[in-house]
Amino acid sequence: MPAELILVGSAAVLSNYGFREMTADVDAVIHAASSMKDAINHVGDRFHLPNGWLNSDFMRTVSYSPKLNEFSVYYKTFYRILTVRTVSAEYLIAMKLCSGRKYKNDFSDVIGILAEHKRCGNLITLDKINHAVINLYGGWQGFPSIRCNL
Repeated sequence: MPAELILVGSAAVLSNYGFREMTADVDAVIHAASSMKDAINHVGDRFHLPNGWLNSDFMRTVSYSPKLNEFSVYYKTFYRILTVRTVSAEYLIAMKLCSGRKYKNDFSDVIGILAEHKRCGNLITLDKINHAVINLYGGWQGFPSIRCNL
């Protein structure tokens, strides 16, 4: 049965950039039949991964938006069965800013994404990030305030 995953969070950072080395789990929107979910658990067991290594728990957080389906981009297809999608840089930044967790890598991921794009000569503008925020969340309302102590 065909299945589709939309990688978000650190998994999207790892698949698109080289500045992160690992993540504790793979956050994804999972569009699959229960048999595929069973296969996912089997893969985890086979490789001794912790329960929940591939999870959709983030869908209960403030950074989730049902519009991720609409704004995700194709990444890769495996064995003509599993299609993997991810989110582009400005959408990933929007999600990380919306989450805004100081105890996780949200802000360092934003800095890393911006730095990688700058290094490649493909700057991400505030207008692009603003557009992504509007598309996913309707605007900046509800985002945590970010204070910089310079």
